[in-house]
Amino acid sequence: MDESYRQKLTEAFKEECEDLLSGLEESLLALEKSPNNTELIAKIFRALHTIKGSGAMAGFNEISEFTHSMETVYDFVRNGNLEVSKQLIDTTLMGKDYVEELLKAQESEHDSSAGDAIISEFEKITGVILHTEKKENKQEAQPPQSEIPKESVFYIEFKPSQNIFLRGINPDNLLDELGELGRMKCRVHTGAIPDFAELNPENCYLSWSIELTTDRGINAVKDVFIFTEGDSEIKIREEKEKPVPTPAPLPVSASVTASAAISPAPAAPAPAPGDAQQSIRVNSDKLDSLVNLVGEILIAQARFLNISKRYDLPDLRNTSEEMDNLLSELRETVMKLRMIPIKELFGKYKRLVRDLTGKLNKKAELISIGEDTELDKNIIERLQDPLMHIIRNSIDHGIETPEKRKAAGKKETGSIILKASYSGAYVLIEIEDDGAGIDKNKIIKTALEKGIISSADNMDYDKIYSLIFKSGFSTTDRVTDLSGRGVGMDVVKKVIESLGGSVRIAASPGTGTSITLKIPLTLAIIEGMLIRVEDSYFIIPLSAVSECMEYSSENIHQKSRNFISLRGKLIPYIKLRDYFGIGGEAPKLEQMVITHTGDSLIGFVADEVEGQYQTVIKSLGAVYRDLDGISGATILGDGRVALILDVLKLAYANN
Repeated sequence: MDESYRQKLTEAFKEECEDLLSGLEESLLALEKSPNNTELIAKIFRALHTIKGSGAMAGFNEISEFTHSMETVYDFVRNGNLEVSKQLIDTTLMGKDYVEELLKAQESEHDSSAGDAIISEFEKITGVILHTEKKENKQEAQPPQSEIPKESVFYIEFKPSQNIFLRGINPDNLLDELGELGRMKCRVHTGAIPDFAELNPENCYLSWSIELTTDRGINAVKDVFIFTEGDSEIKIREEKEKPVPTPAPLPVSASVTASAAISPAPAAPAPAPGDAQQSIRVNSDKLDSLVNLVGEILIAQARFLNISKRYDLPDLRNTSEEMDNLLSELRETVMKLRMIPIKELFGKYKRLVRDLTGKLNKKAELISIGEDTELDKNIIERLQDPLMHIIRNSIDHGIETPEKRKAAGKKETGSIILKASYSGAYVLIEIEDDGAGIDKNKIIKTALEKGIISSADNMDYDKIYSLIFKSGFSTTDRVTDLSGRGVGMDVVKKVIESLGGSVRIAASPGTGTSITLKIPLTLAIIEGMLIRVEDSYFIIPLSAVSECMEYSSENIHQKSRNFISLRGKLIPYIKLRDYFGIGGEAPKLEQMVITHTGDSLIGFVADEVEGQYQTVIKSLGAVYRDLDGISGATILGDGRVALILDVLKLAYANN
């Protein structure tokens, strides 16, 4: 096999396997709550079967063999020979984690004893030997039952699609797999092979008629063709057998007519022709490159717009405006390509809640709302750890034990709600629990003892709760593997603020805690307000701008030169000329941009407000990365650089 093709096959399998494992975990957690759900059982079986088959084709033999054992176990479950139990779910989740380890350790050494231990647990649950090396003649594991069903004869018509080779599927392997189920007679049909001049060696022109005698049942026969469904013609007919007692009914009817197409049950109905939405996988690096290219085009368009204004040619101006509209649409389309539903993020925490509550002898369920809300994929990746810290704290500090909840008149099972919703150019993510809430007196006491504050006088609720985000703050007296080290929530605040977002806490003692994260939709291209101070240009994110106004000494609050009176309310402001040490004299009439950070307002004074500007964010070099109050830069149409103001940090610095 060509090395480049092998590499592509390997990467494709890794991506597919990661998605399947994520879906597998979700299905297992749902099956634990609904153990008789045949759709979930079939979904789990299909995921394991796909990983096994794809792994073998991609050269991941250890993954293929391991998942084959897991697949055998869920074949027992699917056929009604094994009940779903907590022990089975626990072991399968460990198996899923082990497959993830194998996927990451493909080219490095790993300890296979962990996999052997998991298989041994499955063998205890099923009462059968699953390890192939332990079985005589490598026979398939038999179901845990006293009676084995009698043999049946299956007549199979298999006509693969012509492009089956391009999908990495070899019909010979399928026939070999069928042969392993029992005794097989096979006849090949060659009538569709064209003349040599018209023959395409990449196409398959053969079809087969097969007679298979096996005691494995119709599900085992259908599973052989699971990768070819949808684009191959497959017909199965089972010869009537004499009635025999069986331990449990099969989930699929044992009689399939000659015209019945294979369809592993249960499966979603196929969409009507023309209604199906097709999707393709695209490497994330390619998407990032596309966004960067669009950004460069936007910068070039800004230069073109400046030239059209300079020469004032109607045709040139019209063309420039038309290009500007088209590029705006292109930008929106490209940004949507990087947006993914937050469901993929929320789904990761169901397992976390299950494992932690079990470890702490607590009961809690995770409820997700607004899973269709979309965020930039890069932001979702950076939100994983902050959300994990918050949920861990909710379980460890918030949710009480069943006994305490019952004594307080609550349900024994607590609730942790993850909610996502749009708010302009931002997404709000709320993490709410119905636990013990936050004791503000305990927070103040801890902060005083640790020297984080010297006095609690004049501290409102927001300032008290903000102490939780201080580095080293922890109200837990003992250190465990979950808490007590004073790390976690300070990391949350740093990450969220680095994304241009904010964090807010609301709590009520005895009834629960709510933490709200305010996150921008994207970080790559934003709408901004361009302002000028002397020869320096700055960008303020438009989503943070409330209004623009003239700045004059009449509006300055007499008692303090750092506040301005606006409609009877005092608002702090920063003169950018003074803050950044920009020389020159300020004009007689300056401009002020009022911005909002949470519920607070802060103004920025500049020489002139240039207007709205489509901003392509460029990261700062290592020398300027820690420049206070600046989050990035952009290139203007005339080639000059404008710095992007970090409104949140400047607001904090002004307090």
